[in-house]
Amino acid sequence: MGDEELINYLTQIKGIGRWTVEMILMSCLAREDVFASDDLCIRQTICHMYALDESNPRLLKAQMHEIAEKWRPYRTYACRYLWGWKDKT
Repeated sequence: MGDEELINYLTQIKGIGRWTVEMILMSCLAREDVFASDDLCIRQTICHMYALDESNPRLLKAQMHEIAEKWRPYRTYACRYLWGWKDKT
């Protein structure tokens, strides 16, 4: 299954959300092009690095996806670097 197809399939299970499936795709299934935009650490790190305003969540999510498009097809690796950068600060 493709990433979105798997996300749609697994989120039908009660208690499983998009973030959970994205983590499964990244860690268990080793998918290389998953961007976890709902992850708090990733959101905070991108906001800090790119000086984005968090007051409008919809606009912020769109800006994050625009930034992450440059990282295709290796957005999972970019997320790992963002997590690592946040751990060091």
